[in-house]
Amino acid sequence: MTARSRPPDRRAHLGLLVTTVLTAMALLASAGVNQLSAAATADTVTRSRALDMARAARGALRQGRGDPGEALQTLVDEWGKEGLRYAAVFGPDGAILSEAGTPAEPVEALARRLTWLPRGPDAEPERVGDIIRVGVPIRPAGARGRAARGARPAILVVEMEPVMADAILGRARLGLVVSGAAAMALLVLAAVFWRMSRRAERAEAELARDRHLAALGEMSAVLGHEIRNPLASLKGHAQLLVEKLADAPAAQAKAERVVNEALRLERLTTEVLQFARSGEVERQPASPAAVLVRAVDVAGEGRVDVDVDTAPERFSLDAVRLEQVLVNLVRNAVQASPPGARVEARAAAAPGGGLLLEVRDKGPGLPDDDVERLFEPFQTDKVRGTGLGLAVARRIVDAHGGTIRASNHPEGGAVLTVRLPAA
Repeated sequence: MTARSRPPDRRAHLGLLVTTVLTAMALLASAGVNQLSAAATADTVTRSRALDMARAARGALRQGRGDPGEALQTLVDEWGKEGLRYAAVFGPDGAILSEAGTPAEPVEALARRLTWLPRGPDAEPERVGDIIRVGVPIRPAGARGRAARGARPAILVVEMEPVMADAILGRARLGLVVSGAAAMALLVLAAVFWRMSRRAERAEAELARDRHLAALGEMSAVLGHEIRNPLASLKGHAQLLVEKLADAPAAQAKAERVVNEALRLERLTTEVLQFARSGEVERQPASPAAVLVRAVDVAGEGRVDVDVDTAPERFSLDAVRLEQVLVNLVRNAVQASPPGARVEARAAAAPGGGLLLEVRDKGPGLPDDDVERLFEPFQTDKVRGTGLGLAVARRIVDAHGGTIRASNHPEGGAVLTVRLPAA
């Protein structure tokens, strides 16, 4: 994958993630709307069934010729499967005239609540626990004319379980649960896919970087060896020329400049060959504190505060090559800090048995867009730098199976952090 093809793939992955999340949200929204609709439908069905039962009971009582209690019991038996649990007739004074079934509360308490019941032809049901109750006025069978209109009616009370409404709500709840589970599964799959795609992108980027560095290392090795031999001859002859021009100071100064430039090219060649060196390391038990102290002695210029109090006594590492890493980090930190500022270096045991090494400078910090490019070969803002120091450090740390990261400290300055796993 090239740098140009990577962004479209990332956009495609992001688009698939967004589509999956929107689908999950649509499922939940649809289930929620269905639940609200089911609740409204259940209320309508409950009211309708309660009033239907009350009307049926009133009709049976008006048409009955025998005992009203038997008529109510027959009604309870016929409508029991649809939720009818109790039917009773109360007189105008609250005395019970006839009943069938089992009431939701004691009859005395129910009689006291009759004042709640409206005096219209139909009444709105009320909920009492899990029971729906409705009361309607009823006049004695056979009552006619002005006397019937002037008499206070009895009250027919009907109690029912909302069987149909519960079934509707149950199906809606089941749909909500299924939709919620499906939405959660979609979100989990989307998260897993996103993490897998990001890991694949990082792995592919790492593979491309390794291939690039390997090719660059091979080229650097060839160039380094080809340059080193003629450079050694050039430096040797220039040094002899400096000795022979002792009586000509002006010419000798020019010859010394050739020697100095040859020495600079020699250092550059050495760094190029170090970068091209194989990534293999030889890990042996060593003292991380001692390695850090030696690196500070080489590159610290007396400006480094060292903290090794929590460093492990022994750790498996390549001491020579890790010291090379720390020398680069300390030297860069000293150069990035203002004159006289103290640099901090720390070695500590990392969670899980690993090793943590940190070097913090007191400079201006790192621009966000330079953090990832910091470890690329030949990336430097120094006038006389080669840009290979951190690239070499990264190869050595990678060879240890560890990681090296650059970040900005909250209190200012940059922090280079090396984490090495236990062997």
